[in-house]
Amino acid sequence: AARRLLASTRTTALGTFWNIDDAATKALMRDFAANLHQMRPTGAIHEAMLVARDRHCDDPALWAGVTLLGGPSILAE
Repeated sequence: AARRLLASTRTTALGTFWNIDDAATKALMRDFAANLHQMRPTGAIHEAMLVARDRHCDDPALWAGVTLLGGPSILAE
């Protein structure tokens, strides 16, 4: 699915390596979206994952499987 998205007009895609709890995903995506107003996608997801780690440090399965996919252009967005 990520390959099809990247082959489209999108330059980045956010995905997971495994299924993540809906509530944890909602919180992480909310933080990621808020961070995008202030920083690049790579920094935005990094900061959101740090917050999620602090919330769910006892269960990394709730945040550690998230990844940002894209080419070198994601560093400049």
